[in-house]
This record gives sequence, C-alpha cells and structure tokens, in this order.
Amino acid sequence: MNIILKQFRTKIIESFDEILKDYGFIVESKKMENDSCNVIFSNGKLYIRISATTNPRDYPFNSFNIVLGEGSLEFPESDWNSTSLWRIKNFIQKDSIESEYSLKNLDNEIKKAKNDLLEYGLEFLKLNLDLFNAVRKLQNQQREPYKIHLPNKDGKYIQKVESVSSKLKKKYS
Repeated sequence: MNIILKQFRTKIIESFDEILKDYGFIVESKKMENDSCNVIFSNGKLYIRISATTNPRDYPFNSFNIVLGEGSLEFPESDWNSTSLWRIKNFIQKDSIESEYSLKNLDNEIKKAKNDLLEYGLEFLKLNLDLFNAVRKLQNQQREPYKIHLPNKDGKYIQKVESVSSKLKKKYS
C-alpha cells in the first residue's frame, strides 16, 4: 500500500471531518488503490470528493483535488455534476491560476486546501448553490461531450458523440 496515500487519507479525515460535520457533511466512503485515494463527504445530494493520485500517467500526478458535486457519484454523471474548488477560486479571483494541490509538503497543502474550502466553498457548505451552479454551468458549456472512435465498414475510424454524455452536458450546462 502506498505510504503517501495512507498518510493523505488519514490527514484528510483528521483535517476535514470535524469542520465538515459542522455543515452536515459526513464521511460516506474512503477508497484506496495502489496509486489513488478518494475520500467522499456527503450531505444529502451534495458531496465533496477529495482525491489524490501518485500515478505518473495522471496529470498532474503527486497531487490532490477537492471536487464539489451535486447528485450521483457514479461515472459518467459525477464527471458532469461537479466542479473543482480551484475552478470556483479562479472564477472569483479573475487573475488566479490555481489548480490541484501537491502531495509534497502535505501538511501545508492540506491546511491551504482547508482554508480554500472555507473561503471559496463556504456558500456550497451552507447549501447555497448559486456560485457552484454558475461555475459548473460555465465549465460544462466549454467542454465537449465524450466522443467514441469506431471503425466503419471500410475499417476507417469515425467519431461519434456519446449519447449519455451529450444528455449530461445539456442537463448541467
């Protein structure tokens, strides 16, 4: 088991559990794999997923992210019904270029992430979804639905829009 991710999971729960309980969010799941970890807090239909990756094929690897979402945690819907905390911060601070948090200097990065959540995700925590909805809508308007590459009868590949993601794009845009 990856020691960095074990420390990450423990520290995330220690750092976020009490504060999120104050807003009605409780740990729903803790999932650990060889190169990734997800801790999900939920409050009814709302969720906060804090996930980390050490897989060098993921970009950026050795990082973690806080994702705020509303609805199903199942893919592909969770890919469309959510947005990253850093997107909300960049929306509020127009000159900001924030992204994921680093797994290096973990204690400092978790402290920064917790402060960001309390500052930029506070309305979400208070169940006011206006800002969250605006950022999620803008994000989804700017992205394409998934595309599938299929061979045609001549063996050449064609692109086809995947219907489920097309419907989710419309729903969450």
